[in-house]
Amino acid sequence: MKRIGNLYERVFDRANVVQAVYAVCEKKKKTPLIRRVLANAEWYVDEVLQHPYIRGDYRTGIAADSASGKVRNILKPSIHDQIIHHAVIQITGEIP
Repeated sequence: MKRIGNLYERVFDRANVVQAVYAVCEKKKKTPLIRRVLANAEWYVDEVLQHPYIRGDYRTGIAADSASGKVRNILKPSIHDQIIHHAVIQITGEIP
């Protein structure tokens, strides 16, 4: 197996993080949190690039399955965690 290096620089490239912010917001544009992120996208990009990563707290929520009617407790990651997740996946998804 071949080792691939220099991923950190590619993951935290400004263009990749900007793309990750918009990828997080893509399907949820009407929610208040996502509207706030889109209005302050540059601030969120700077936060990710300038501060060391510390995992955020998870929010709890309830999701109802429409098919079976089951109600489940779910954990939602913070917006910073979602941005970093998308930034990493955008780069590692390209690796053959």
